Parts: sequence; structure tokens; C-alpha cells
Amino acid sequence: MYECPSGRLRPTRRSGFSLIELLVVIAIIGVLATIAAINLRDLDQPLHNARDQFAGTLRQARIRAISSTSAYFVQIPASGTQAISYTAQNCRVTDKTKWTEQRALQLKLPEGVKIATGNTTLTVCFTARGLAQAGQTFTLTDTKGRTAQVQLLLGGGIEVAQ
Repeated sequence: MYECPSGRLRPTRRSGFSLIELLVVIAIIGVLATIAAINLRDLDQPLHNARDQFAGTLRQARIRAISSTSAYFVQIPASGTQAISYTAQNCRVTDKTKWTEQRALQLKLPEGVKIATGNTTLTVCFTARGLAQAGQTFTLTDTKGRTAQVQLLLGGGIEVAQ
């Protein structure tokens, strides 16, 4: 406080922040950081990424079958860690030597995620009209025991589920 010429006391002006203002700002930053951490924590989900990638591979095989008017096979080896695509004249071609591998449409699943195959090779075929030869549900599992499913419908549609 200082005394002005009229004899009245006036408060002195101080520059800077008070301790309370500083604590409020730190608290706000803490709340925002907590919210960001909660939202960013779930960005790396290998199981969900694998599910979406596998569904995308099936969708792309279906679209390519329609656009090329040839059958597209998607084969999952017994290891369940990848999906390999092939073309053939139609879905009745069972001689694999007559299939043409499509290197542009391959999928390697993220580390620790597998498609349950029952220790056999799974094969899906899309006709030139985009129809699936058989409906099928694929179960993907991760190392933590969590599962996700990709369902292939007879009409060629693909649905994903937790």
C-alpha cells in the first residue's frame, strides 16, 4: 500500500501471477492430460486392427471378383497368421495349380493375433458376382485370450463383431 498525495491509501499494483492462479492452471492441465491419456490408451489394439484388416481383405477380394468377373479365393493357412488371395476361372476349380496368386492382396496379421482355423487350411471363394460359396464365421484371438469375429454372409457381405 502506498499513500497518494490526497492522503488516501491505495493498493500497490504487482505484476505476475498469484499462487492460486498458478495452482488453478496446473489443475486444469492435469485434468486435460488425464482425459488425453484415457483417450489415447486405446489407439493400439492389435486384435481390432487385425479384425478390420481381415474384413477389409475379404471385402477387397469380393470387389475384385466382381470387377474382374473371375472367382477370388482367400485362403487362411493352418497357422492362422495370414490370408493369401488367388484368382481362378470359377469357384469349382479345386486344382490349386490353376489358381493365380494375387500378391497385391495379401494380409499378414499383427504379432500375437491369429485366426482360429482348427489346424486346417480355410478357403473362402467369391464368385464373379461377389457371392460367397458358403457363409462362415472367423474368430480372431490374441495372446490375452480376447476374441473378435468376422462373419462372411452367403450374399458376400462381411460383418465385424467384438
